[in-house]
Amino acid sequence: MSIRRFLTALLLGGGTLLAQDEPKPEQADPAEQKPAEKPAEGLTFENNEIQMFLDTFDQTYKNKDLPQDDAVATLTNLKNAYHFLKSKGEGATKEQVKLQKDIIDRIAKKGLFAKKRPLVNLKCAEILGELGDEDGRAPLVKYLEAVLEEKSPNPLAVEYSFQSLAWIGGDDKATLELVLDYASKGKHPDNTVAAQAIKACYQWRELDGKMRKEFFEKICLYLEGLHSGATGGDPKRRSTYETRYKAVENDGKDCLRELGDGTAFADPKAARAWFNENKKGKWEKYVGPRFRKAAAPAAKEPEKKEGGDAKPEG
Repeated sequence: MSIRRFLTALLLGGGTLLAQDEPKPEQADPAEQKPAEKPAEGLTFENNEIQMFLDTFDQTYKNKDLPQDDAVATLTNLKNAYHFLKSKGEGATKEQVKLQKDIIDRIAKKGLFAKKRPLVNLKCAEILGELGDEDGRAPLVKYLEAVLEEKSPNPLAVEYSFQSLAWIGGDDKATLELVLDYASKGKHPDNTVAAQAIKACYQWRELDGKMRKEFFEKICLYLEGLHSGATGGDPKRRSTYETRYKAVENDGKDCLRELGDGTAFADPKAARAWFNENKKGKWEKYVGPRFRKAAAPAAKEPEKKEGGDAKPEG
């Protein structure tokens, strides 16, 4: 029996195993979050094995008599199984296509909304972005809206939700407006919400030129207002603006640099000056950092031999 099948059998038997490379969400520090892990390569799964993972998840995700770690570990298996199925492309069988849909349904419609199972909710919110399936978008929006109803929402729930919406991407108008509203209007009293929404704007999978320009302009305008209030204006409100500006400053500058031409703007005024010079020009399609093709390595210069320049062989 392979190690993976042994672990699956243990889970089905009610074990409490948590994959060693999967930190518990409540132990993670939002300030030190790293990009989500890449899918494990080289893993293969039989259809009946994937069905076993689905059955295990059904038995664990809302069962309060079992540790949440059981369901979280199974989610990792489902994530890897999804990537394996997705890699089949057009060669996937009807059963494999159905299994892909079943995985998304379990994560987006069940685990994401399991009551009193916060670790399961968080893991589902995180994984949906890694899978990038558009069927996960609408449930994520619903989950995020519920999270943001809280005055002090769970920071990881906010981070994973915005990040996953960005990685799923797409041009759904309502979703883009939702993210931009929280990124450029100070819509939530918790300043970290705006920071995460701004981060989502430049992590978006793809933006057409028009939306790229709109994101840049509105976020620049928002940062200008905060910066102006923090450096002038009403002295009684200056400290409030300073706090709000500092909360979004770094992500805001990163966003304007990425959505612009790569220029690192010193402040919103510099970004505005650049925008005024370039707003009438053509804005190209934008691709988020996670989805850009790696640049080809630079060709090595031929080594020079003593006594003269090297000549190419042949």
